[in-house]
Amino acid sequence: MEYRYIKEVAGKIYPEPYKDHTFLFRLADLLEKKGYSQRQIARIIDVNHPFINKMANGKIEELPLGHALKLCIELECTLDDLLPIVKLNQQEEKA
Repeated sequence: MEYRYIKEVAGKIYPEPYKDHTFLFRLADLLEKKGYSQRQIARIIDVNHPFINKMANGKIEELPLGHALKLCIELECTLDDLLPIVKLNQQEEKA
């Protein structure tokens, strides 16, 4: 089942909702706004590129707090900018 947000927002959603809420991964949008590639930010914060790629595509299960802190500092954002919590509309999207 696909989920549709109550309001339209860009990003990838975390696939395991809890009480009709989930995380919205905004890393790809923030990287684009700041002009960083995934490889550049991976080098800057000293993590491997596959981790950044998975995060940008909403496919990570865990985010170490140290990585989140480094990302927020380098991208000049808050954790809520990086991973906002959104309420889901449980109507199935029509393809």
